[in-house]
Amino acid sequence: MLALHNVDKHYQNGRSSVQALKNIQLTIETGEMVGFLGRTNSGKSTLARCMGFLERPSQGNVIFENRTLNLLCEPERRALRRQIGIITKDPALLLSRSVLENITLGFEMHSNAAGPERRNLARPLLEWLELLEYSDAAVENLSAFIKQKVALARALSMQPQMLLCDDFTANLDSRSSYRLVQYLLEAKQKFPITVAVLSSDVEIIKQLAKRMLVLHQGEIVEQGLVADLLANPQAEATCDLIRSSTRTELPHSLRRRLQLQPLENSHPIWRITFKDPGEQESVLAYAVQRFQLQLSIVQAHLENLLDGKLGVMIAEIQGNEEQLSKASHYLSEQGLYNEVLAYVQ
Repeated sequence: MLALHNVDKHYQNGRSSVQALKNIQLTIETGEMVGFLGRTNSGKSTLARCMGFLERPSQGNVIFENRTLNLLCEPERRALRRQIGIITKDPALLLSRSVLENITLGFEMHSNAAGPERRNLARPLLEWLELLEYSDAAVENLSAFIKQKVALARALSMQPQMLLCDDFTANLDSRSSYRLVQYLLEAKQKFPITVAVLSSDVEIIKQLAKRMLVLHQGEIVEQGLVADLLANPQAEATCDLIRSSTRTELPHSLRRRLQLQPLENSHPIWRITFKDPGEQESVLAYAVQRFQLQLSIVQAHLENLLDGKLGVMIAEIQGNEEQLSKASHYLSEQGLYNEVLAYVQ
């Protein structure tokens, strides 16, 4: 179990002080896989470093396995810190070592195994992550995806109780990101670890976590089950992250026509989400008829999340201002979250 109580983090910038984290309160239970969503500069990396106690909070306590890291002497703190592995967008591999030698680093630190035995211990990780052919390769010549797989293997070789993944897919293309996410899901099944995933990508959080905390300007502004927050976000920061992600998924032919503000003769593009697709689709159909709207579906799909299903519909909605307002209010009352993504003429 990892907990942060009243954690603040300040950085000195010349004569002024910058507050990177503000009154962070969180608990991650043993065995949990939790996501932290936030934009660049929201405080995610600072939070990860404080959770792993690579940085000491300016105020507050970090508690890991029922021990307050702030109060321990350095040798005790170092021993506990080794039980928390960290993967970032920069794999930070040792260029002087081969792939195999980078992976065996953990076994060097945590066991008295000799060189040949360490290589034998590393072999299952190499096989599982499809790295055998790269065993003797110099890491500087590898692709970003292979480097991240090596970083994951190295982190797991240290036999951590907890793994922190800080924007670990940020430098990968979409296909490589998906594959790395699948490896992380498999790792959760293979090893008894607790996982915290920090990302600016809603899709990464959706694939990996049941519970999500949203970070904005150093504060946790919202938290709950992923399906609940996606279906009915309350904080503007959460809405903005979801809205931005959805816009990039729209067809290019529509994206280039979008306007962020209404113009004359324009109408809104709505994103409508619901947790019970079968029942709530009929609610939407009734609203369209009742408020005399014209609805043209752009996209509609059902997402299978770790904690349930989520229906998502993107549609062009035509009607006057009063009709649209009443329809939006009615859908919200019926549990269908709706928001305007943009406007189109």
